[in-house]
Amino acid sequence: MLVSFLSALRHICSNMYRSFKMVLILVLNMSLVDGISPAVGCGYLWYEFNGSCYRMYQRSNTFEEARSFCQNDGADLVVIANEEENQFLKELFYLQEDLQSPETIWHAFIGLTDMAKEGTHVWVDGTPLSYSNWVAGDPNDSDGTNDIVEIVGPYIPSNYGRWVDSSTIKTSETYICERKYRQKTGITVSE
Repeated sequence: MLVSFLSALRHICSNMYRSFKMVLILVLNMSLVDGISPAVGCGYLWYEFNGSCYRMYQRSNTFEEARSFCQNDGADLVVIANEEENQFLKELFYLQEDLQSPETIWHAFIGLTDMAKEGTHVWVDGTPLSYSNWVAGDPNDSDGTNDIVEIVGPYIPSNYGRWVDSSTIKTSETYICERKYRQKTGITVSE
């Protein structure tokens, strides 16, 4: 009888530990960067920051395929408005729970391009470029097809969080989607 009791107690403690661990992870994720949280209103594995929901995906796609994937999820490739948002995206490499080995990520597509007019970078939502964080020497359109932009990942610490122009024929293993959310009668609703 004592063995059964101890076995049951061990099972209960194990379940409590797992529950506590999940709560602790959520609390730590919410407090890692001020203003960042895995927001329920944004959806599973989406993170809220300053009125938008963000998610980083690890799938091999071209820029257009990545953009289409974001749009199918009610989002678009990320539009980076300022240094705060850029800093948040650096943190997202490590916050995004389903990413495999964030420190091995070289680049991630963002929603900036000069496809319409060479040398004039515009965000996918039509917003002109006002804030930038280029790697020294970029944009350079070195091969004549560098019309899309990526944020440098943790694999390259010296340029981590900076931007590089890339070829439109390139595929990237990672890209970042963003969607706005709105308040409706006190409830956060994803668009």
